[in-house]
Amino acid sequence: TYFQDDLKGVRPSLGEMNIKLKEGVHPIRKMHYRMNPDLRMKVKEEIDKML
Repeated sequence: TYFQDDLKGVRPSLGEMNIKLKEGVHPIRKMHYRMNPDLRMKVKEEIDKML
């Protein structure tokens, strides 16, 4: 890992993300993508193995 202070001579704007929003608008979360139930169980098992 590195820190922004370690990058001498690099503008901070290159290492930062700026999301431009309109005034008075709040970000929302999108709905989760629905999967085939059989595939969903396989994905869940694989994730559980990784954890």
